[in-house]
Amino acid sequence: MKITGLHVENIKRVKLVDIKPLGNVTIISGKNGNGKSSTLDAIAMALGGADLVPSVPVRIGETKAKIVVDMGEYIVTRWWTSPESNYLKLETKDGDRIQNAQTRLDKIIGDLSFDPLEFSTMEPKKRLDVLKKITGVDSSEIDRNFAVAYEKRRDANKHRDTLASIFKKYDSLCFIDKTIDEKELDEKMEKTKQNNAQFSEAKRLLVAGELKESQISLRIKEINSRIQILDAEKKDLDAQMAQTSASLLKIKESPLVHIDESFYAQDLKMVFEWRANQKELAQKKLDLVELDAAVFLAKNTDDLCAQLKDKRERLISSAKMPVAGLKFSDNDITYNEVPFSQLSTSEQIKVSFSISIAMNGTLKLAIIKNGSLLDSDALAEIEKIANENDTQVFIEMVASGPESGCIYIQDGEVLETVK
Repeated sequence: MKITGLHVENIKRVKLVDIKPLGNVTIISGKNGNGKSSTLDAIAMALGGADLVPSVPVRIGETKAKIVVDMGEYIVTRWWTSPESNYLKLETKDGDRIQNAQTRLDKIIGDLSFDPLEFSTMEPKKRLDVLKKITGVDSSEIDRNFAVAYEKRRDANKHRDTLASIFKKYDSLCFIDKTIDEKELDEKMEKTKQNNAQFSEAKRLLVAGELKESQISLRIKEINSRIQILDAEKKDLDAQMAQTSASLLKIKESPLVHIDESFYAQDLKMVFEWRANQKELAQKKLDLVELDAAVFLAKNTDDLCAQLKDKRERLISSAKMPVAGLKFSDNDITYNEVPFSQLSTSEQIKVSFSISIAMNGTLKLAIIKNGSLLDSDALAEIEKIANENDTQVFIEMVASGPESGCIYIQDGEVLETVK
């Protein structure tokens, strides 16, 4: 399907334009500000919907406007009853009106119809997304899963490395054999403490007894000087003396000796070290389990990332490209292994135009603005591709006067069509 006729009335700078396209390539020329851009905009306004209608669509000074696009099988009419109110009608060539006109038009015109060279000026990432859409390559789910897996892999590897670094503390861990009976050692220590307590008490009694013995001896001397008077008292003291002497003898003959508690210090130190060693060994086992789990998770996430990457590469490699030599790269596309941004103008035009054609709906249409920036080789390439694909192209060109093969517009009207 192609445009066979275009009627534009009071749209932007256009007064009245009626056009019959000239073959597959139609050049709309004229000086700046005379209505050539408005003529091409009218096609987009009629077919593309409200999003392509500018804020001031009606020619200044007018209240009504109309665009009619004849596509042979269908006729599209968009008209304005005031600068703010517009209406759309889609009918068959037999006059049957079609409901949901814009929905039907969206299917007819495709995506990049209005400016195929827009593809060459897109951001690389967007250009890549457009090509994926054309080829049916939808790796979005894979990309999302890969992003999640990559994040998990990063965290898992970080966790693994952290644990591995901490685990190095066990390199200097010494293993202590338990060769001492703790219970027996505790019993010995308790008996030693009891013995030493008894020894200390005996020593205290000995000192006290010796002091008392000295005091009694002095008292005896006093008593001897008063023996007659104090005989009774002497007898009593003699008895006390005998009793005290017997007690002292018993203490002196006691087998109790002081035992040095430091004797067991080394053994106790070994027991404490062994207990600490056992605790650290238990912690090591727990840390080793956690480290093994972290290593396992890191490997699994590595494997998952590799699988997703391979799946995406296989999906991309199976894509049918609209132009031979096109390929996906990580952030853009390549043509014959050359990044798109490094292609010649002619090559970029070829690729962009071919992709635009691939995105066309039933209506094989392309509108190229700023055509004056294209050299003769680029124009020839566009014409060649248009003819090979039987696609209709409207190109805007700046010109000071009518030229061969152009529709020349002046002051909002067609001045001359030169075939």
